[in-house]
Amino acid sequence: METLDRSLDLERLVLKLGLEQTEYEPEQFPALIYRPPELDVTLLVFSSGKIIIGGTMSEATAREAIDHLRAHLG
Repeated sequence: METLDRSLDLERLVLKLGLEQTEYEPEQFPALIYRPPELDVTLLVFSSGKIIIGGTMSEATAREAIDHLRAHLG
């Protein structure tokens, strides 16, 4: 699990990350599901800034996924 130091607007984040790599249905699940195209991981991104990293056992891959997400947050 990773925590960002801010809250996130998940609807805006969907547009930044791309509709092809994201799923966001707040009435079904409170997190944005993001699958970076270059990495074999899945990130569950909550509006509180908490992120759950799944699909990898590699700490390096998890860190790379978080860095990729932070780059899109600007």
